[in-house]
Amino acid sequence: MESNDGIFKGDENPSRIVNIRGWYQGSGDGTYYYNTTQTVDGKKIEVLTEAGGAMIATTAHYYKFPALAKEYASSDYYADHHGDD
Repeated sequence: MESNDGIFKGDENPSRIVNIRGWYQGSGDGTYYYNTTQTVDGKKIEVLTEAGGAMIATTAHYYKFPALAKEYASSDYYADHHGDD
């Protein structure tokens, strides 16, 4: 799916969003994954985001290196979407 459906905002939007569903999944919205490049403390880092539900609400962030994960564990990014947005 494309990110121009109005769910995401800002310049750091993902361009593509992948939706994973179970082989026999009869209901539910699956799990979504998308990459963004975020600028944090002047550094550009790549972030893989996991989201779920009909609102594509952010549930987790993944990083290339454990040190980045520790450093940015509690980060919230502009492109993140929460159910109350």
